[in-house]
Amino acid sequence: MRGERQLYLPFYCEAEPLTAGRGRSDTLIQNRDRKLLLRYYYHTYFTRLKYDDTIHQLITEFDLAERTIIDRLQMNNDLINEIMKARPMVNELKKEVPYFSW
Repeated sequence: MRGERQLYLPFYCEAEPLTAGRGRSDTLIQNRDRKLLLRYYYHTYFTRLKYDDTIHQLITEFDLAERTIIDRLQMNNDLINEIMKARPMVNELKKEVPYFSW
């Protein structure tokens, strides 16, 4: 087609390829872990689920493998202890993560 090169040249200019990082960003992982820990606290403290039942509930809520959830809980043990010490009530949990069913 006549003039095709002029018409599409601005859209196909040579640019450097984008380099994508591997995996998720650290901030996204920290945010997910915070929500995971709050749900762990909720299920163990308010609904009184046993440890195994809590892990299975978290598997269905976060679509993560059992090993991943256990690893993330162990890695964030200090944060779990802080949450357990603060003992936030359900209304505080609703304020922090309003789209979960508390």
